[in-house]
Amino acid sequence: MASITVVVTSHNTDEAGLRWSLESLVEQTVEDFDVVMVDDGTTEAAAKVFVEYCDDYDGFMTVVSETKGTAASRNAGALKAKGDFLLFLDGGDYIAPETVERFRTTQEATKADLLCNRYYFSGEGEPGYDSWSEQICVVPSVDRLDRALINTCDLDGKLFSRRFFDLYSLRFPEQNVAYNAWFTMKCALSGAKIAGCAGAIYEKKSNPLFGEAKPTAASFRMFTAVYDEILGWVRGVIEEETGTLDGDEYSYQETLTVYFQLLTDRFYRAFWYLDNEVLELLRQKLEELSTPLQEERRKKINEKNLDIRFPSMYIRIEDAVQMPLFSMLIDVNETEKLDALIRSFYCQKFPFFDLWVKQSDYDSGYYPAEWKNAPNLHLLPDDGFFAKARQDCAGIAINVKDAAAIDSSVLSELATAKMPRSLVQYKFAALRKSKGAKTYLKGKGFNIR
Repeated sequence: MASITVVVTSHNTDEAGLRWSLESLVEQTVEDFDVVMVDDGTTEAAAKVFVEYCDDYDGFMTVVSETKGTAASRNAGALKAKGDFLLFLDGGDYIAPETVERFRTTQEATKADLLCNRYYFSGEGEPGYDSWSEQICVVPSVDRLDRALINTCDLDGKLFSRRFFDLYSLRFPEQNVAYNAWFTMKCALSGAKIAGCAGAIYEKKSNPLFGEAKPTAASFRMFTAVYDEILGWVRGVIEEETGTLDGDEYSYQETLTVYFQLLTDRFYRAFWYLDNEVLELLRQKLEELSTPLQEERRKKINEKNLDIRFPSMYIRIEDAVQMPLFSMLIDVNETEKLDALIRSFYCQKFPFFDLWVKQSDYDSGYYPAEWKNAPNLHLLPDDGFFAKARQDCAGIAINVKDAAAIDSSVLSELATAKMPRSLVQYKFAALRKSKGAKTYLKGKGFNIR
């Protein structure tokens, strides 16, 4: 029977989040696995949680990582692990009670070196199962160049054979982006037998963007460096197996398409968090990737992303300010909810909008300080607010009186809907209502927060 070690990292995790993760291990349907908790300089309260679980439960131990960061902590934990297989759990995340047991039984049945799980995004930001993980988790034998694998290679929760750490001396690259993608694809392309495991469910509290920090030129370069390397690996595998690569190889085109889509989703859709340096790097990289893409692929990308408005996405912040499609006129009674509402606008997947705000709301103390100097923000006196805003705004005016935060896809769907301008306000309200009524899928045997 394959033994499993769960490595729990705690980088920047608060006490409550750490307890949530460790309790998910205590709740597992089997007990014969061990846990390595890695402390890379956590808070004093979190460190006490480590001590508490080591005292209360057999098989729990703590190690200290000399280097901070999730990837470095994973490497430190792997060196102390005893199991034949390693499962990495980041502090604040959760695994369903049957996960360890299902991983073990599936590994015994498939003899796989790498097992792919289901992946659930929880929290306030668009809860639901990742569609690519849903496709791959039910496959008993996964091809190493499977598009679903490439799409999920940067997600957590997979079970790795320890031999990749020992035999190949592999380690997670110690950076804050794409370390999962690099390690997963390195294992896959090194000859790992890969299988899906539908009974293993990993929960990640969803973030409207994609990480804790504002995207920078440095993080963009790290991200693209990883996927450039993966693209090179895929090319090498194809050339080794077929002897040629003329740009028409299906797997190579699939990888290019995934890479292109990841860049638009991960960076361009965080438009208002970027600066012009990152936008220029993004423009250059997308043009570079467009060149080897088949015309059919480019067409499908355009059809799938109508809201991105190719080629208008290759613009500077200043240009976007001058071309709003929607002008959002903010006038809410519950000013205490302003912070969440405004932040939800700047997490929209469609960046061509501006905000028109009453001076009193701006000065209320609830307006998020981060966005008080946003270039697409317009302030007007309270008296005659709507008349003045409608007269001056460049986009389609939409009244926003409901203070609840909006789903990040509302404006993108509104932008691609075909309808007269007179119906835009009604469509906006309908989308807000439908997106706000998402089900948390609690009846699937998973303890959703």
